[in-house]
Amino acid sequence: MSDFLIRSDINPRIGAIAAASASPRLKAQAASASAQRAQTVFVDVSQTPTRADISRGGFALGEVAVNPGLVASFYDDFPIFITKVVSQSIVPGTAVAQGTAIDILLANPSNLPVNVVPGVHSAFQDLTMAQLNSQFADNTAVRDIVRHTTNPNDLTTAQRETLTTALQAANVTVDAEHTVDSAFTGIHAAFTLMG
Repeated sequence: MSDFLIRSDINPRIGAIAAASASPRLKAQAASASAQRAQTVFVDVSQTPTRADISRGGFALGEVAVNPGLVASFYDDFPIFITKVVSQSIVPGTAVAQGTAIDILLANPSNLPVNVVPGVHSAFQDLTMAQLNSQFADNTAVRDIVRHTTNPNDLTTAQRETLTTALQAANVTVDAEHTVDSAFTGIHAAFTLMG
């Protein structure tokens, strides 16, 4: 991989000479522009494309060459499967070096059972993510709560009351054993995975 160093301050003397003979206002503008131009930016201009090394069971999977024109002719007949990464071997959002091996688990969230989420409400355990999502998808108050809150510990009293009302309307028991937190955990997972 080859990197080119691109610098926008190729001739700083020109800016310095212009600033020396300019008014104080122009000097300040020139100093500001010079400070912005002094930043260094690295741009990858490698001639070869970045290639993902994919392995299964510790063995590298090779690439399969196909004729794009022929494959495109079958696209209309193929069902569309939406997959999501449901787990990965590094913490989400962690920057890693190029070439780092990361194990990921992909799943079709529609068929994924809700009970794969730890601590989920017992009323949701026999549902799929698609079923739970559709059960509360039209409730804008619930969707807003899930959109703005990711952890059940952060739910406000008003949010808990709104969720309790929505759960009771859906015949979901809310008590000391079947908590709002456990229901929120399941609903949040379903909304997130069904995106």
